[in-house]
Amino acid sequence: MAVKSRMKDPEDILWDRDLLNFLDELQELVSDFIESLTIRTEHHRNGQIFRSHPEYRQEGKWRDWVMVDWGEDGQQPAEIWCFVIIEGIDEGRAGLHFGGIDLKDGTYAVVESASLSTDEKQRSMSDIFVPYEKEVASNKNGVVTGRNLYLADVNAFVSPLCMIPDIGGKGGNKYLQVKLLVTP
Repeated sequence: MAVKSRMKDPEDILWDRDLLNFLDELQELVSDFIESLTIRTEHHRNGQIFRSHPEYRQEGKWRDWVMVDWGEDGQQPAEIWCFVIIEGIDEGRAGLHFGGIDLKDGTYAVVESASLSTDEKQRSMSDIFVPYEKEVASNKNGVVTGRNLYLADVNAFVSPLCMIPDIGGKGGNKYLQVKLLVTP
């Protein structure tokens, strides 16, 4: 992997192992017709900037959250890990499937998706937060062992979200969406 950046030492960036494995599998799948994947850390859409960087301005990770319209599966929050630009998929390659979607030319976000918490008690505890749980791989004791990554077409972005980690939540995969409060 080659990193092209204006950073002082871009080769020192530490990328997540699960993300690298996901991107490697994607590259392998499309390698017959795409020489190399273009990976980005920023995407501009309708005046909004979405970011995800493992070492933003050498200050640490920055990963935006976005509400994604998954079609028949409804809208769910997703944490962005990076953006992938796919160009050069031959129309005759219909049915090429990866990361939960059929691939075609376009810009995609690599994301972790979250679902509304099934814990009724937690869901009713606050008027300003909505509890969510990321979809993760875990062992029999509930310890997170890996990430479940997906591709989301950036055209499916509905809106940016404000999500915060639920520090008291077990497993490290629980988050709280800050509700937008509208006053009359």
